[in-house]
Order: sequence, then C-alpha cells, then structure tokens
Amino acid sequence: EHNKGWYEKVKNTLPSNAELVYKNFDSNYAKEVTAANSTYNIIIIDGIDRNQCVLESVNALSQNGVIIFDNSDRNDYKQSIDFLLSANYKKIDFGGIGPVTSINSCTSVFYKDGNCLGI
Repeated sequence: EHNKGWYEKVKNTLPSNAELVYKNFDSNYAKEVTAANSTYNIIIIDGIDRNQCVLESVNALSQNGVIIFDNSDRNDYKQSIDFLLSANYKKIDFGGIGPVTSINSCTSVFYKDGNCLGI
C-alpha cells in the first residue's frame, strides 16, 4: 500500500494470515510482492501502478493462487487483463455499486484450475 493513512487504518484489522506492506511509491513499488521470495495464495491488486503490479504478481503467485483485481473494468487496465487471459487465467467478474461509492465498478478474480478457492 502506498497510502500511509489507509495502511495505518487497515493494518490492525487484518487476520493473522494476511499481510499488508506499506511502501512509498517509487520505481520498485510493484516489485514488493516478489521481494520476500515467497508465494501467495491470494494477491489483491488495488492501488497505484496496477499494470506493473499484475506483471510482478504472477511471479509471486502460488501454483494454486488467485489474483483479485479491483476496478478491472477501467480501460487503463486492459493490457493487464489481456496479459492474464493470454497466460491462461480464467476470469470471473463481480460488478455493481462499490462499498464506499455509488459508482458502478467491477472486481475480477483471475484463477487457473486447481486454485485455492475451488472455482
């Protein structure tokens, strides 16, 4: 997360199996997901530099992992959607009014067979 205020608000509300990292936005922001040399079952992309975050996230995703991509309906993210689909990810869209706004939006789950969500 690049927004310090949001990070401070959310960090203590997470379950023990979730991790939220604060990082100022710079040229290495998107690489934070691979910095720990770990793999993750679920990666949520919802912030700044989402296109680059998608490219980095596929390298940190476990074999049965999924990517949850917020605001995936925005034209700015078409290249990321196309990239994931060309990498054989399947996509489920969840659209409607968001929890903190009255604007319609879409969040997509990208997954492969045998994923951790069982879809």
